[in-house]
Amino acid sequence: MLKYREKIKTLMTLIFFLSAWGGLVSSGAAVEWPREIEAGQTRIIIYQPQPESLSENVLRGRAAILLEDDAAAEEMFGAIWFTARLEVDYEERLAVLRDLSLEELRLPGLDEEKFKHFNALLLEEVPGWELPLSLDQLLATLESQAVHGRMAEKIKHDPPRIIFMAEPAILVSIDGEPRLVSEDDGALLRVINTPFTILLLPEEKQYYLYADRDTWYRAAALEGEWRLATSVPARVAARAPALEPDDLYDPNDDFQPGPPPKIVVATEATELISSLGRPEFSPVQGTSLLYLSNSDSDVLLSLENRLYYVLLAGRWFAGAQLENGVWRHVPGDELPAAFAAIPEDSEVATVLYAVPGTEAAREAALAAQIPETARIDREKAELVVEYDGEPCFETIAGTRMMYAVNTATPVIYAERSYFACDDAVWFVAAKATGPWRVAASIPAEIYSIPPDNPLYNVTFVRIYGVTPEEVCFGYTFGYNHTYLCYDTVVYGTGYAYSGWYSNWYYPRPQTWGYHVRYGSWSGWSFGFSYGRGPYPFSFGRGWYRGSWWGPAHYRGYHDGYRHGYRRGYDMAYHYGRLNRGWINFYHSRKNMPRWRTQTDAAPRTFRIPSPRRGERNDVFVDRLGRVHRKRDNGWETRTGSGWQPLVEPRKKPEVERRPPVKDRLGKDRGRSEPEGSGISRERGGAVRTSAPSSRVISRQNPPPTREDKSGAGAPPSSARKSSETLERSYQTRERGNLRQRNFERSRNPVVPVRKGYR
Repeated sequence: MLKYREKIKTLMTLIFFLSAWGGLVSSGAAVEWPREIEAGQTRIIIYQPQPESLSENVLRGRAAILLEDDAAAEEMFGAIWFTARLEVDYEERLAVLRDLSLEELRLPGLDEEKFKHFNALLLEEVPGWELPLSLDQLLATLESQAVHGRMAEKIKHDPPRIIFMAEPAILVSIDGEPRLVSEDDGALLRVINTPFTILLLPEEKQYYLYADRDTWYRAAALEGEWRLATSVPARVAARAPALEPDDLYDPNDDFQPGPPPKIVVATEATELISSLGRPEFSPVQGTSLLYLSNSDSDVLLSLENRLYYVLLAGRWFAGAQLENGVWRHVPGDELPAAFAAIPEDSEVATVLYAVPGTEAAREAALAAQIPETARIDREKAELVVEYDGEPCFETIAGTRMMYAVNTATPVIYAERSYFACDDAVWFVAAKATGPWRVAASIPAEIYSIPPDNPLYNVTFVRIYGVTPEEVCFGYTFGYNHTYLCYDTVVYGTGYAYSGWYSNWYYPRPQTWGYHVRYGSWSGWSFGFSYGRGPYPFSFGRGWYRGSWWGPAHYRGYHDGYRHGYRRGYDMAYHYGRLNRGWINFYHSRKNMPRWRTQTDAAPRTFRIPSPRRGERNDVFVDRLGRVHRKRDNGWETRTGSGWQPLVEPRKKPEVERRPPVKDRLGKDRGRSEPEGSGISRERGGAVRTSAPSSRVISRQNPPPTREDKSGAGAPPSSARKSSETLERSYQTRERGNLRQRNFERSRNPVVPVRKGYR
């Protein structure tokens, strides 16, 4: 009963916490556009914002607006440019823009007096707005350039040992050579350097592997042949891990009967690919690719070069054969062109996040750079760091810093102080044992920790603002071990870190051995190899301390098995939502008491414009400040005479173009070479907490940097370019809205989402 009281208490705390957060978690209706707000006798209609850039948690963008004034005879269309503080909730796929700052206003056609009136009105109104967006709307429409991840060149892509088996199989990973500790006065030994429950009964010289509450495997040697145990000694059965509610299987799932899976034990970096019988390949429509359809692994066969391509932890590996193959890493930009042509509604569209140049890859890369933030109370937040004995520190290679190796909490010694990062909150202390207080600044050197150190992921936790009462923290997906490598995301650094072994076992982040796959809605999902089989193989804590995956909170394979298997390629993505990587660390049990809620601070009033029912979400503003709308018969531009068609120029006849002449070095003459495919960003510790409050630049006339040409009267080349740009904007908006609706439907178990890009 006490257990359930604690759960109810935690649930009530979470409900209060979320409600106090400011309404970011809301229904899908909260992201409808356009939206309307009244200001005196003026109604301000805001069309869906068009994000331009994101720096830390500050979003810059523009939006078309419509002013309806009781004293005016005509509608007044215009454009605003703004900056805002961005907050996101990946679990709910929602975002909100707060602390808006009006940077520029365009209201063409108004006289000076009217312009000044509406300029003053908007200067007063805009900072008080709170604009909700769906995360899918934001990712689809954010105008971006390719950005290389920090230290991307130091992320490793060496292939692990890849095993293929033409039968259902489970990979049991052990962190190096097995280490045994005594239980039950030596009558039982446990393998501690694995998240699985593996016990050795010395008197029988038999190992036992937990499968579910009624089922164990047994073997005479760890890497020997495992069979289902017909009987289990009582002392072994008593060590079964406790099951949580999310360890149970979904009774509505479709399964096919089958034998128990084979057990494959690995003590080195290994990935397992298994299929239901002989490999079966099916065509990917519209491409020269085939995919392994009777497996849940991402395996493609190119008919152009007859190579197999396997996607593991966001990395592509190619080989000439599946069984006993020799694999090499293939950078995304060296993939066959057919990969980029995979349709978004195909069974294998889930791999597109790892194909540079695709919308899925672009959105995944953007998502990896958008921080989750929280305001932490400087008085209430507490931390206790447990060490295995006296604190033990080692040098961080290439730096003047040291880090603690005998604790599950990342602790760093820098600039004569100790800094600890716990659930994406930084603490500081004068001693390694505390007492700890919330850190108000972080030494810049901490952000130079390289990927070959197991604490590399804490460099993605930053301070976004400080007041006497609170500190605003935020983290990007690097803290979840999701790293941006040029134009795509990968999981893990690729390094094999050594865990701590003594009285306790502290594991380090691992890249290989857990069948890591990515879904845009679910994040990274984890498994053993063959999707879902007969047994849960739940991870017990055993003798290790903290979560097996450290800060990623991955405690094991949550979703249940039962006798049989789900057949088909998309089976793994069915359970990805349960083992998902979109964990918000600021929602953890430890962080909830640390939050500074709205009840702790002076109340702030935000006005949320309400949806304007019946209005089409088809009005856009281009970068020059011109307002356009999409009609059934084409594009129209707002001019002094109202809406005018955007005239498309007639296409010029095709002319023969000769290839450019190349010099002896192979470079094209007459054109400059690009200096790089992206922008490298190095960032310090503390950044501003909200949008800048600089003096607003508001003009009736366009600024010198913007040409004032209407689309209707533009030269043919300009009109064509405007039309193409607008069409791209329209398609990305439609894409974001469609993905938002699909996400809402996917949360309803009655409507399965079984294939295509998510």
